[in-house]
Order: sequence, then C-alpha cells, then structure tokens
Amino acid sequence: MSVFCLNLGHLRPKSERDDSGKQLEVAIRNTKGMSTSLSIEGLPPFRKPAAFGGTGKDSLWQIEDIHITGDLEAVQDSATHVSIMPKVTMLLEQYEG
Repeated sequence: MSVFCLNLGHLRPKSERDDSGKQLEVAIRNTKGMSTSLSIEGLPPFRKPAAFGGTGKDSLWQIEDIHITGDLEAVQDSATHVSIMPKVTMLLEQYEG
C-alpha cells in the first residue's frame, strides 16, 4: 500500500519548518457545528425573541436545506435539532462566511 502526503509544514522535520508564528482558527470536519432548530416552536423561551413569545435577545433567520451545499452539511441529530457543520476542515472565517 502506498501513502502519498503533501510536503506541508507540519510534515517536515522541525528543523525545516517555516513557522511564521501565525495562528489559524479552523472549523474541523465532522465535529460540532452551528446549532439550529427545525421550528420556532421547538426553541426554548430563552432562545426565542419577544416577537415570537420568548425572552431571547438573539435574532432568528431561516434557511432552506437545499442551500446547505458544498463543504457544509446539515445533520439532524434529534427530532427537533439540526447541526450545520463542515464536511471538510476549513478556515473558521470560511465556515462563518
């Protein structure tokens, strides 16, 4: 069996690494994602804005699952909850964008 690896900084011997000192924030594939609900009714009162009968301070928005494509996936992990998470490890700013 052959294994092919890219010659990236983390695979080079420490003496050959080009460490810029820059830290990167990443979203790691198949881990926790953005927490979402299938319906407003499924949200606890502290998550719902006053306009929807709750006490929450955050705004709500809606997205159809057909728009969750590319490197993102929607995973239903309970009867009322869906996590939107990266399929691949990516920069955090790309995930949030």
